[in-house]
Amino acid sequence: MFKKIFTLTFLLCSTVFGAVYAENVPVVFIHRGDSDYLVHSLEQALKHNDRVILIGDRSNEGYAGVEHHSYKSYFSSANEFEKLYKNKHKSSNAYDYELFCFQRWYILKEFMQAQGLSAVFYADSDVMLYCDVTDEYDLFSEYDLSMIRMEKSCSGHSSFFTLGSLSEACQFITRFYRSFSTYSQRYSHISDMQVFEAFRQSRNKANIPMGQLQDIADGGRFDVNIGLSEGAYEMEGGVKKIVWVSGQPYCYHAGYDRKVRFKSLHFQGNKKSLMQKFKEKKTTEEVMSQ
Repeated sequence: MFKKIFTLTFLLCSTVFGAVYAENVPVVFIHRGDSDYLVHSLEQALKHNDRVILIGDRSNEGYAGVEHHSYKSYFSSANEFEKLYKNKHKSSNAYDYELFCFQRWYILKEFMQAQGLSAVFYADSDVMLYCDVTDEYDLFSEYDLSMIRMEKSCSGHSSFFTLGSLSEACQFITRFYRSFSTYSQRYSHISDMQVFEAFRQSRNKANIPMGQLQDIADGGRFDVNIGLSEGAYEMEGGVKKIVWVSGQPYCYHAGYDRKVRFKSLHFQGNKKSLMQKFKEKKTTEEVMSQ
């Protein structure tokens, strides 16, 4: 059986002539504490990926098949960021929660450096994966950074980073909070999602595009939020109406007039309680009819 964990997702890759080619891409989660839903994301990730890593603490050690590391071993730059973030919290989320949302990227960067990883896939612990991220990375290998893009923000809940792009992102976050008085006037709420969007815009000006994982590639896409129709997906019971075909989740899209395969499902907020129901199915069936 499993235990539990939070979420970050990593990829093991090698860099050749400036492009990153995936070898064995590990899935890495970062989590403090022990949450009852984490076992589901870990178990699902292991179904398709050879290497699943948890950067956590003592409370979430011991999951079978999961490689565990203490986040405190990679906390040096995260600790420095806390000094910068103090008195600059402008989020509707709790201070400690939002602070760690930023610190995880510094933890991830130090972990990649220490482990010799040139690229990673990060996923939050409320994300269920239905794909091999090594195969998926090949579809986005032209980008050094791929995230979930929304209208006014970028989310890292499912994301590909090279070490270079993550280092650049951490430098941008640091500059953002060093110049906080300038940026603060633009936002009523500031989370890492708003800062990542500002980072994306700065890279666009330098003609460095970002891959967008919510776009359909190879017939499937990564989920923004299972509780959002995104203007076109069929909903039932407040979530996307998922139908299982050959063990893969699909949802009908009105604009395309067909079912779209989902490579992940994101159970944000109170939707975490549904995760167990959405474990991979062997036969075609509608989950919400159970």
